[in-house]
Amino acid sequence: MYSNLPELEIIKQKRKKLNLTQQYLASKCNISQSLLAKVELGKVTPNYNIAKRIFETLEQLEVSDSEKAYEIMNKTVISLKPGDRVSKAVAIALKRGISQFPVVENGRVIGSITTADLLDAEKGSTISKYMSPAMPSVGKSMPVSAIKDILKISGAVLVTDSGKVVGIITPEELL
Repeated sequence: MYSNLPELEIIKQKRKKLNLTQQYLASKCNISQSLLAKVELGKVTPNYNIAKRIFETLEQLEVSDSEKAYEIMNKTVISLKPGDRVSKAVAIALKRGISQFPVVENGRVIGSITTADLLDAEKGSTISKYMSPAMPSVGKSMPVSAIKDILKISGAVLVTDSGKVVGIITPEELL
């Protein structure tokens, strides 16, 4: 992961930020607590492999400690069927303030439709005529930091648990 390691002084800062004890971090790194204490005090300079192990462990703990998709998702997912009329989608969008919908058939997401897709749509036609590919989906434990990058290219992300859609995240959930 690291080709150039950060300064050793930040080990203690990162450990404290994560509310970890020296004993816990040392055990996760498979080193002694006294070695970690000496490294944090600047009394010992660890070899490259030990320093790398400490930084990689801290990085893994930061990711596992970060906010997860299920913590910020909107649990109300309003979906449409491919055979639904455009007028239904427009009515729901206006009433509920929703700008994108997953399109579901037989319990499976087969596409998506946004209000932008509906701008030139004929009100009496079906959703299937205007739908786009399905929006990306992530597992419920996906770190929010990773979801931010996905939302930069997609207007929404579906959150799944055991293959079932359990929520949706739009940029508004991250503001």
